[in-house]
Amino acid sequence: MLIHVMNPAKAADSQTEGFDFAVMRPNETKGGELDGAGLRPSYLSESLTARLRSVSALLAQQVSDLFSAVDLSTAEFFALAHIAHRPGSKQGEIAAQLSIKRSNFVVLMDRMETHGLAERRSTDDRRAHVIHLTEEGKSRLEQAMTLWQDHERRLLGQLGGIADKISLLQMLDLLSEQ
Repeated sequence: MLIHVMNPAKAADSQTEGFDFAVMRPNETKGGELDGAGLRPSYLSESLTARLRSVSALLAQQVSDLFSAVDLSTAEFFALAHIAHRPGSKQGEIAAQLSIKRSNFVVLMDRMETHGLAERRSTDDRRAHVIHLTEEGKSRLEQAMTLWQDHERRLLGQLGGIADKISLLQMLDLLSEQ
């Protein structure tokens, strides 16, 4: 059985609406070796975008599963960690630090407040509220932080050590400077 895959390197020369196709056999990798996991067209396996997206999705699922053990979402964990680090921050400041829309943070904060994890407190400026953790929020964050640190240690072991972690973080910083 033959499978057609887009070959982006030749797409500009193609006569089929910008697409050129290369033919690969099922389970064949670039070097002709069989990939027991299934098809893996070489242009995707060597693509930075595709690889980063795949790893990001895998890590996001791992972290989601991790925090579900303490009944937190990933967004709640990062919000609680930020609030713990900077108690008394305003909602807009936290949203900006988490790179989420202010309106989305309001929904997240409503949920955390309903679950007794954080609370809004009024300030002299009645338009703004500052955010603080509750005792329940502190307790859950502490439990989640232990899980998070164990997960980070496992990742560090997979990378090969602190030097590789630093190199990876520097490379990711380069990509995020756009």
